[in-house]
Amino acid sequence: MLVKTTSGDVLTLTEYSNRTLSDNIGDVKNVSGIIVKTFTIHAAYALTPEQIQQLLSGISKIRIELNGDTNYEKEWKKDKISGFLTKEYNILTEAVQTDKKGSFTDDF
Repeated sequence: MLVKTTSGDVLTLTEYSNRTLSDNIGDVKNVSGIIVKTFTIHAAYALTPEQIQQLLSGISKIRIELNGDTNYEKEWKKDKISGFLTKEYNILTEAVQTDKKGSFTDDF
C-alpha cells in the first residue's frame, strides 16, 4: 500500500502477515439492472513510530494493490483521517502506559 501524506511524503507499507490474502466479494445486488458489488479486504501493515508520526500529520492519498487488474485509489482534497488517527493513537498509547495488569505468568 502506498500512502501520501499532506506534506508530500510517500510511505510504502508492506503487509504484516505472511498469509496470502484474497479479495472477498460480499453482497452482489441488482439495482434497476445495475449490478452493485461490495468488497471486503482485511490487511494489517506494520508501522514504525516514525511512520505513525508521518501519518498523524495528515493523509492526502492512498493506493492499495489488489489481486485483480486494477488498484484501489482514493484521494482527498482535505485531510479527513489524521484527527481520527491522532485520537485513537493517543488512546492506545495511554492504555499501554497505564496497564498495570502484568504478565499472564506472574505469581504462578
